[in-house]
Amino acid sequence: MNQVMATLALLLSLWVPCAGHAEVSVKNGWDKSGRVTITSPGRRAVFARETGAVVIYSRSGPDGKEIARIVPFANSSTGKKEAKKITSCRVVEQDGYAAKLEVAFATGDNLMKATFTFSASGDIGVEPAGDMQGISVRAQIGYGVLPGIVPDDVIYDPAKSSPAGVSVPAENIFVCLLRGEHDILACVWPRGDQKLHLIPVADQNRPRFRAIELDLDGRPVYLSIMSAPGIWHRQKLSPSYMEKDVVIGWRRPFPATWKTQLSESGVMTSYGFTDHEEEIWRPDTGSYTYPVRFDGEKAVFHLGKKIPPEGNAFIYAMEGHEDTPLTFMKRCSEETAGILAVIRERKEYAPPTRLKTNVGYWHCWGTAMAKRTIYKYGMQARERKFLKEHLDNYLDLAASNQGRHQEYVDFAAAMKGRLDSWEKDNAATKAYLARMQGLLEKMREKFLEPMEGTSPAGLMQEAEGLGNRLRVLLPEEGTESYPEYCSIVARLNDISAGMQEEVGKWFGTGVREWFQQAAYGCADDPGAVKYAQEIRRAIRDMLKVRNWEVIDTP
Repeated sequence: MNQVMATLALLLSLWVPCAGHAEVSVKNGWDKSGRVTITSPGRRAVFARETGAVVIYSRSGPDGKEIARIVPFANSSTGKKEAKKITSCRVVEQDGYAAKLEVAFATGDNLMKATFTFSASGDIGVEPAGDMQGISVRAQIGYGVLPGIVPDDVIYDPAKSSPAGVSVPAENIFVCLLRGEHDILACVWPRGDQKLHLIPVADQNRPRFRAIELDLDGRPVYLSIMSAPGIWHRQKLSPSYMEKDVVIGWRRPFPATWKTQLSESGVMTSYGFTDHEEEIWRPDTGSYTYPVRFDGEKAVFHLGKKIPPEGNAFIYAMEGHEDTPLTFMKRCSEETAGILAVIRERKEYAPPTRLKTNVGYWHCWGTAMAKRTIYKYGMQARERKFLKEHLDNYLDLAASNQGRHQEYVDFAAAMKGRLDSWEKDNAATKAYLARMQGLLEKMREKFLEPMEGTSPAGLMQEAEGLGNRLRVLLPEEGTESYPEYCSIVARLNDISAGMQEEVGKWFGTGVREWFQQAAYGCADDPGAVKYAQEIRRAIRDMLKVRNWEVIDTP
């Protein structure tokens, strides 16, 4: 109850009434008709005695379309029991800009109570009490989205789901893309031991999810339905998109941080829409035209062999406007805003102390220039002071980047240990954990490949040896040792800078794939959800240290 009161106070404090702005109104006909109606901008919520649910309509007029209904449930020895009727509905607070109701629901055997809050922004808060275990939110759900927030989102497709339902890691926020591409339902909750399931319809000819079920663990939940034509969009990609600009029919309904997911190196990767055309470069992938942008209000795709047109591209915005899920998460409560802030926290990488500053050359291009000029024409003795400084900077950067590589190695080893211990403790999830072991090993092998079987410490030892040899050669006049100079500085460049690009690229690609598959993999195995959450939490913590691991999207 204190949480709901705090939320209501927060909503009231943030709400600044202005002339002509719609407010929250309450029509209380409970005593006569067994019906209470809450009207807020663009929404109407109806508590009716006979429904056992809160029904949300798309607009306040009498012809409004039902968007969703919230049905409380209780657990019993025979399974979940949903509310059959509302036994009481009492308006306890109402001031024109927010409202609070205390409601009792009955299943027949159980009496469930809940406090509902409604704000002028259309947000709904639900605090359970009594025998109430959770809520089922019924709606025409086209797709479900588990926001990655730091790595990539996971998109649940009902056509690929088990008829028994989908178990989802309960990570404080879940988003439903409602059929018709006009509405998004966002659910947010504070810390706890909540459980989340997606329930598909039986008709596989028209696949969709009919509800989400959230076991609340006695904690509140916040819901918001955000509406606008084209608030999300599914774009089917085809080979005709290859190597050219393709303007699609969708238009963004409002300015926000719009994004989609496309395949890069075989892993679904988030790309934010930019407002300009540009070439970008990624390790191993090379240069390519950035794949999505806005040209005025037109949405443009430019795909090719490196970012191929495969499957469906889902376009939506998680933030950047009041009608976006992460913006909603920030305003729900101080706790949910804090959860989001912690997830998005970034830690500056603190490598071994950099003893040397850059002497004016970028490593890759600087090395090439040094070879083409100083070394090629035998001027190394004359320029040895500069070249020694250049060498010191090489070795300093090598220590920094190989230190980061050691963190990758340590992370993989630590996660291997955790997976091994989980397998010993829980035979029921053996198949899931075996898949996770396989993904971890695939990632480890790929990011270690550029290191050619040598440890970060071994590579540093090699770099020191090469540096000592270069110091011996620098006083020599002439070009006799030019081939050896080239060999030494090329290898030093690889150890200090070039290798980091490949190792970081494949570590980042591997952990992002693992992050996604950890969620997908537990869909049919509720007992594996807790392990999926632990894996995803560990990956998020690792990626708090920003380097080459994650694409920065607008």
